[in-house]
Amino acid sequence: MKEKTKRIINITFLLLFVGSLIIGFSFPGFVSLGGEEKQRFGRFTFVRQGVQWSTYINNKQALFDYLPGDVLDIQPLTEHIVTLILGRYEIDTTSGVNDTYREAISYSQYELANMMNFHYGTYVRIGMSANNSFNLPVITCNESTDILPVLYLRESNQTSIYTIGNCLIGEASSAQDIVRVKDRLLYSLLGII
Repeated sequence: MKEKTKRIINITFLLLFVGSLIIGFSFPGFVSLGGEEKQRFGRFTFVRQGVQWSTYINNKQALFDYLPGDVLDIQPLTEHIVTLILGRYEIDTTSGVNDTYREAISYSQYELANMMNFHYGTYVRIGMSANNSFNLPVITCNESTDILPVLYLRESNQTSIYTIGNCLIGEASSAQDIVRVKDRLLYSLLGII
């Protein structure tokens, strides 16, 4: 009886081991060790931290709401967009006063400001496109220059990122897509995508 019990235990462990290997090869980007959820994208490992994903770039933590694979459907940023933003002391962001997605836009502006300041020392000034009750500065695309570009986040029937002159337009067809646009920008600026 003792020999039969040992054999059953060994077979059970062997099945668990083989099952783990099969799951590991079936979902290669996903690893769960010690209760920690991880995803790999290229040379970067993303770890779930609450509702966000974290990775390290040049020994500095970077936080995102979506994984890189979740924003790849938003067209790649052109070289013009990347050079328009990187290396600037200040970037202005704006949105419409009555934009339907104003909460998602405010959140995205705040997160973008934190990441740009932390990783590049870039100050991000937040404003609105018209006089507003929040006493935020009025910022429009008309004020954008080579030295001080403007990022205008707004609702649209499509989700995309493009430029008009020195004004970067981030459009989204939902509140979630506004946040995805923010992450797509950051992934490109930080060299992940």
